Amino acid sequence: MGSPDVSQHPFFLVMATAPQTFDTAAWVPKSPVFAKSALSLALTSQLTEDALPWCLVQHEKHHGAMPGPGGRHTWLVAFSFFCNETGVPEETLTAYAARWQAEDFTEKEISRTIHDIYKKRRDEHGREPFSSHASPRPFNLSVAGQSEIVSHAQSLPGSIAKEAYDSLPVWLNKCCAQFSTGAERDVMLLSTLAVLSGCFPNVKGIYDGALVWLNLFTFILAPAASGKGAMSWARKLAWPWHQSLTLASKQAADAHQLQLQEWKTRRKGKQTTAEMPPPAPAFKQLYLPGNTSAAALMRALADNDGRGIICETEADTLSGALGQDFGNFSDMLRKAFHHEPVSLMRKTDREQIDIGAPAISLALTGTPAQLRRLIPTAEDGLFSRIMFYTFEQPAAWRDVSPAGGRGNLGSFFEEQSAAVSRMMQAVADQEAYVELTGEGWARLNAAGCDGLAEAVTIAGAAGASTALRLGLTTFRLAGLLALLRCFEHGLAPGERIVADVQDVFAAISIVETCRAHALYLLGTLPAERGSGSKTSRVVQKAENQARAVALHQDNKSVREIAEVLGIPKSTVADWLASP
Repeated sequence: MGSPDVSQHPFFLVMATAPQTFDTAAWVPKSPVFAKSALSLALTSQLTEDALPWCLVQHEKHHGAMPGPGGRHTWLVAFSFFCNETGVPEETLTAYAARWQAEDFTEKEISRTIHDIYKKRRDEHGREPFSSHASPRPFNLSVAGQSEIVSHAQSLPGSIAKEAYDSLPVWLNKCCAQFSTGAERDVMLLSTLAVLSGCFPNVKGIYDGALVWLNLFTFILAPAASGKGAMSWARKLAWPWHQSLTLASKQAADAHQLQLQEWKTRRKGKQTTAEMPPPAPAFKQLYLPGNTSAAALMRALADNDGRGIICETEADTLSGALGQDFGNFSDMLRKAFHHEPVSLMRKTDREQIDIGAPAISLALTGTPAQLRRLIPTAEDGLFSRIMFYTFEQPAAWRDVSPAGGRGNLGSFFEEQSAAVSRMMQAVADQEAYVELTGEGWARLNAAGCDGLAEAVTIAGAAGASTALRLGLTTFRLAGLLALLRCFEHGLAPGERIVADVQDVFAAISIVETCRAHALYLLGTLPAERGSGSKTSRVVQKAENQARAVALHQDNKSVREIAEVLGIPKSTVADWLASP
């Protein structure tokens, strides 16, 4: 069987059928924009003949030679991305690549794959031109210690495409429409999806042979007071359900205390000596506290059948728990993403807690500095399990009056939370299985294949881990959207929930944006704790200092710059004060 066809990626399928007014660029995460100097253009023109052999040598150093059946397509996609960025002409690469053709890997398939990549990434052609005169390096450090940036720093990735919102279920789109377009609306969408993913424990599906639930991990990163607070409204959507659970749990606990008191009274009267005390009832809740220990979280999960949502508007709440000697449950979060069994033995009473298939949803917001405290290095496995979104936007005042602003959001979300409670009740007592159509699986596989190749090219093994796990996230997203669409049509979900092409299309678009943000953030994290050489640390410092100056020129305050870069305010102040 031949390799997956890049032309079947949703981006290309839409291009073939969309009206002429369709903005094709909106369906692709906005790529970094690089200014080209006159020297860069000259080098690109002068050295294209040498560029292809050099690209092949460099690519084979990292990825090996062209593999046999099963890996050729991914290898060629990654190589095409690399050649396009380096400035190799499409016709030059196509002519050379013809030598790799085989009976099940035709010249037509090869040329079409290359053409699709060059067409999809035409704005990036030659952005990092090949040069045989000097090894590429990020900085030219002078004797005086000043840093001259030679390569252009990546701009922040873009927002979720408007067409993705247009493909959402009506109710979900209505919730997001209460917020301004761009980052704030994206924060609401991703936070709402994360919260809702933990609200339907009886909905599951089969992905790559394994039974999985809908649980998602999201992390929104931005400086303080920049619009991350939209997540607090998403949290309110499931709050009434949480309150009903905790109220019933408190009532059960009070009843247990009375039973326990009666048992103690009977023991004093020696009416019985063998009677055991009444067992404590499980404390049911939907939202699990982030500021807790591993043992407390395990107990809470056990009380809730291994299910729950961790929703924190300050990531330090969770990173503080992870940093405690007794509270390191990062391993538990990593296992819960794949529903792997977790166990804990309490030392005090030797109680063994086993959870066979934990299913946790995670919704966090925080600053870039808080990311580094929660996930210190690019090799931390928790990173690849999270849908990231980061943004920076200038401080601006908006109309805060009820008439000219947002109206009464409290009243609006009170109504929507009641709707969520009805949805949860509708599937509380029955199991449902999410399925994709054949076309849906084809689109997911094609998008995953392209995403993997791009991630490996940009970030190597760390990028590959992120891209691979985002495939599972795409499936979960499509299933959640399909479930919401059932309610949109006024139907109670049955035993089978089939995600249509629209659901898969929206899920892929959202995930592609989050992948771009994750790859961007990977570049801000060290490879591993303490691994950097002295030279790399000097380069990192120079890069941070140059960016601090640039942000200051954009009227950012010292506090805002410190939060963006994740460094102390005093350091930023010293940098800006130095001549």
